[in-house]
Amino acid sequence: MPEPFVNQQTDIPTPEVPPQLASRALNTFPEERIAVNYSDNSPGYLPDAEEATFDWHRVLATFKRRRKVMALTLVSVLLASAVYLALSPKIYEASSDLLINAEQKSSGVGAGSLPVIADLLEATGTRSQDTEVEILRSATVQDSAAKLVPAAMRPVIRKNVRVDIKAKGTTDIITVSVQSREPQMAVAYSNAVCEAYRLQNQQNNTAQYRDTANYVGNQLEAVRKKLDQKRAELREFKENSGIVDLNTESQARVARLHEMQSALQQTEYDRLSGEAQLKTLRAQAAQMAPAEIAPSTIVTRPVVLQLKQQLTTLEAQRAATFQEFMPGASEVKDLDDQIAALKRRLQTEATTEVGTYTRNINPVRQAVMQSISTTLGNVWSAQARSAALRQNIASARKTVQQLPQREFRLSQLQGDLATYQQTFQSLSDKYETLLISQETPVSNARVITAAEAARKVSPKVTSTLFLAMVGGTLLSVVVALIIDTMDNKVYTEDDAVQATGLPVLTHVPKLTGEIGQQLLIDNADSSMLLESFRILRTQLSFIASYGPMKSLVSTSSQPGEGKSTVSANLAIALALNGKKVVLVDGDLRRPTVHKVFQVENLKGLTTVVANLCPLEDALQSTSIEGLSILTSGPNPPNPSELLDSRGTRDLIKQLESIFDYVIIDAPPALMLADAQIIATMADGILLVVSCQEAKRAAVERASEVMAQTGTKVVGMILNKFTDDQGGYGYYGYRYGDYSAYLSTPDKEKSEPASKNGNKTLSA
Repeated sequence: MPEPFVNQQTDIPTPEVPPQLASRALNTFPEERIAVNYSDNSPGYLPDAEEATFDWHRVLATFKRRRKVMALTLVSVLLASAVYLALSPKIYEASSDLLINAEQKSSGVGAGSLPVIADLLEATGTRSQDTEVEILRSATVQDSAAKLVPAAMRPVIRKNVRVDIKAKGTTDIITVSVQSREPQMAVAYSNAVCEAYRLQNQQNNTAQYRDTANYVGNQLEAVRKKLDQKRAELREFKENSGIVDLNTESQARVARLHEMQSALQQTEYDRLSGEAQLKTLRAQAAQMAPAEIAPSTIVTRPVVLQLKQQLTTLEAQRAATFQEFMPGASEVKDLDDQIAALKRRLQTEATTEVGTYTRNINPVRQAVMQSISTTLGNVWSAQARSAALRQNIASARKTVQQLPQREFRLSQLQGDLATYQQTFQSLSDKYETLLISQETPVSNARVITAAEAARKVSPKVTSTLFLAMVGGTLLSVVVALIIDTMDNKVYTEDDAVQATGLPVLTHVPKLTGEIGQQLLIDNADSSMLLESFRILRTQLSFIASYGPMKSLVSTSSQPGEGKSTVSANLAIALALNGKKVVLVDGDLRRPTVHKVFQVENLKGLTTVVANLCPLEDALQSTSIEGLSILTSGPNPPNPSELLDSRGTRDLIKQLESIFDYVIIDAPPALMLADAQIIATMADGILLVVSCQEAKRAAVERASEVMAQTGTKVVGMILNKFTDDQGGYGYYGYRYGDYSAYLSTPDKEKSEPASKNGNKTLSA
């Protein structure tokens, strides 16, 4: 390739361009595409800047070209989704809502003025929602639910359902969702799980009331005996001493002592009941979940001892303050607030202490451990209150002991009797209410929305088909792009330019129908076919201004690309423009020019080169003014040697001196050396590329082979071009866009009509 030199035209930019990027011909707008000039004054070609941008026309052309593969892929995906929908088992889901009312038990009867008893009853009523969800998921509840479904479902219920239990946000509502292949089974098991949980909760509550009632009954019997004993002692003392009552001052002292003794008695009962319940709860925790680690010993930490001492001190101060101020005084309220804060601290420390010997989280065990923490804190509070009351009682007794002996004994007996009477009355009231509560089943859970009908959740027809449509479309695009990338054929102008680096001079449209590729005819001046060769004719005229371009060789990479038809139409187009043109059949092995024009092939190139007849006798005129043809003549035994002879070269030079253009139809470039031999005698080479037929590797090799001859490869002619190949040229135009414009005949007096009619060929 000659070295380029800088263009001398001042109005055209001259960027530095590597020679391999510049081609040696121009496209439709040559003045916009000149970048460099070569030493022989031929123009250099560069792709337009807009070619580097993304072109939707080319992508759409790829999709249109691969539309059958894309349609097959999409249909396959849709069929696969349809088979999936047909074969997939139908899954139904039923849901029921359960309301957990944590306030119900704590608001029940039986607590009253006995704080520890109230705490015992509230032990299972303050669990968190997460704990309730885990209890619902536990095997105990699931096994109980399986026994509540109809008998026919019980053997297979656990294997054919999938349970999903979760709380609704921050509410107290828990949703129990059950999926199954049988809608009736999903509905039955969802309701059964809720009912099993409700019954278990009710049984637990009943057991709590029963245990508490038994404890209170035992304490009530013990207090009754003490009360009877104190009554007998007081009656016996009055009878023996003759003293019936005390004076006012003595009564006040004794009353204060009796109040503190009653408070101490109540506190001791609270402590004992708490310790009893604590022992029961610890036993229950030790029996739960074999994998759980039960505590052997509990170590009281120093911080707990310190808090107990502080609480004892505050209780003593509170008792002393009561002797000077009324219960509603600010001094008493301040002490009450401090005592309440210390009690909360003790409960927190109790939770921490319990946490030191529980490791694995079991929802039921965790609820018991929470109860242990609460009860332990209350026991510690009762212990501190008892210690403070004992100190105050000791002080009050010293005051009472100053009374006369008989009055002191009377006051002591009256105080003991009043204390036991008050305790007995309180325990008696609570015992009656606990018996009533025990007989009345109470549950802190109720079903607010029962499962009535199951809905189908899988397979989801609409979403599955939508996803299949979207996925199938994406997959078809990927498959189309992969196939198009792997396909080695030339489909678009980009494919041809990338393979050869040569410009495309024109696009010859593919004419469908029985007549196949046509010749230019008398009424074809308005056709797309003629328009494509007009463009080619204009291109060659422009290129000829840079140097001689009288003789052109037309070749292709393989047979069947239509080079003979292209050569014939190019000759006709040049002749219609008033030029003297000769079409030479240089394919001495498979000649076709005589078939195109329906003439004899008795004389031609071989007979002239062999000096068997003069050139004038071998030339044949056509009905198109200015167009002559030189057929191949009889097939020689040595075509390559004949073409490479001096006679052939002299013949080409003679024809160039007679005609304005010499068009030589050569054999395919890759099959034989004939095309290369003929190319050395011409001024330029035209490479015909058939879209959808020519292979890129073959076109690239043909371009390299012809370039080795030293003759200019002017450019490529894309033959059998359709709109599927991306429209017209680099600009995305379509031949169909010009159909209306081209339907108006453009009369050219210099283009006489052809009388040969339509000819078909695909050589």
